[in-house]
Amino acid sequence: MTTRNRTKINSLISEWPNGLVYTQSYLNKLGYNSDLVQHYVRSSWIERVGNGAFKKYHDTVDCLGSLAAVQQQLGKNIHCGGKTSLSLQGISHYIQLNQETVYLFSPVKENLPEWFLNHKKTWRFEFIRTNFLDYSVKDSFTSFERNEYSFKISSNERALLEILYLIPDRQGFDEAIKLMEMLPSLRPTVMQALLNSCTSVKVNRLFMFMAKRLHYPWFDELETDLIHLGSGKRQIIKNGKLDKEFLITVPEEYVND
Repeated sequence: MTTRNRTKINSLISEWPNGLVYTQSYLNKLGYNSDLVQHYVRSSWIERVGNGAFKKYHDTVDCLGSLAAVQQQLGKNIHCGGKTSLSLQGISHYIQLNQETVYLFSPVKENLPEWFLNHKKTWRFEFIRTNFLDYSVKDSFTSFERNEYSFKISSNERALLEILYLIPDRQGFDEAIKLMEMLPSLRPTVMQALLNSCTSVKVNRLFMFMAKRLHYPWFDELETDLIHLGSGKRQIIKNGKLDKEFLITVPEEYVND
């Protein structure tokens, strides 16, 4: 290897954050074409994560280090949300990526790259494509700093509604209300904007039901008459009991006759 080439690879490795995936398109921008990258793979400087995705040799990458690459290098509108976002921000328990499911959300027409999807079993993630919330609501996302890189996650307000969206198939009712109990300081303006944009009657009714039970001060600042609740009864929990105010079936112990 020439001195120039050795300097080039040393520069790449020294500036490559631990735990972060680099895509070939990003490496191209840095001045490392596919032929040079393949040479680095053969020389055991870097390793493939999948087609068009790489990591430093012997480095460990996970779902979040790969999500950062998908967001920032590929420009995809995919974010970390729901319970995962709350855990990363210190609400509930801290997430253990080798044990818990990572929840990723995106607009319906967005897609994860194939190399990411191929790691579904080892990274344990759920990819939810939905437009039930407006992605342009101000302050409904935040940046999470991890190691030497960052990525976009849901604010607590958006994360809460994402959790409600997954009830009952991918989220338990009891856990959801317990998580909401840990959010006494939600921002009314952000919550209002998200609820106004929410197209899911189920989410809106669940939010109203749970929020009224908890009596948080921020709830009194909401203009609840602007929240779309639809009409008719909705079964949320199978074999649950009907709450007569919001006309949803919930676990019997939560209904006061």
